[in-house]
Amino acid sequence: MIIRQAKTIGVCEALAKRHLEGGFTNRLFLMNILFNSQMNSNETMEQHVNKLNIMVEELDAIGAKMPPKVKVLIFLMSLPNSY
Repeated sequence: MIIRQAKTIGVCEALAKRHLEGGFTNRLFLMNILFNSQMNSNETMEQHVNKLNIMVEELDAIGAKMPPKVKVLIFLMSLPNSY
């Protein structure tokens, strides 16, 4: 339980265990967000790439690794038509 943790590392590990579980529902939820991501008009390319990388890293952390080609396709599909 998180409240019983005395040190920062214990709290971090408890939170990670609770929120970064690799269950099917969690993977599906994160993949849905990633696959439907679109670059906003007020977002720079750097911000958009960072946002996508964070989502990919979250999926990697729960065991849903994607090949580089899939990551590139997701990125290209997230760009507006003007690109």
